[in-house]
Amino acid sequence: MDEIFHYPQALKYYKGIYNEWDPKITTPPGLYLFTSAILTPLSKVSTLSIIELACFRLVNIFFTIGTLYVIYRILQFHHKKDEPRILLLSSFNITIFPLLYFFNFLYYTDCGSTFFVLLMYYWHLRKFYFSASFAGAVSLLFRQTNIVWMFYFTLLQVY
Repeated sequence: MDEIFHYPQALKYYKGIYNEWDPKITTPPGLYLFTSAILTPLSKVSTLSIIELACFRLVNIFFTIGTLYVIYRILQFHHKKDEPRILLLSSFNITIFPLLYFFNFLYYTDCGSTFFVLLMYYWHLRKFYFSASFAGAVSLLFRQTNIVWMFYFTLLQVY
């Protein structure tokens, strides 16, 4: 997929080179910014070669764990009477849905984008509108098309 374009661009961001951009990339730099924010501290405490593609792919695991937690909280909100064990298993089942599961193993924007859209939805449910709008703005750093989700939640609030 587009990993062959994203990895070299993320490597530039990790090295602090922000003024070079691959014209084949059409997504904003959210993935690269978060990768740098996650891998830079890890490079200080790890003996791994952080600049390996495998380490960059591991960033998706952070987002997937966050997605699992947010889905659990969303299910908790909607199914208050259900047993926590059932909610956790359901959350895990949703998190490993084939499309999202596949992108866990590639360096791509889907895991981060999904996490921030679901976080926006959860905060919208809890009526934390400022936090929801912040999560929505961050989701736009991963994918411009997330503006549709922001518009949808805005309409839900208005009507």
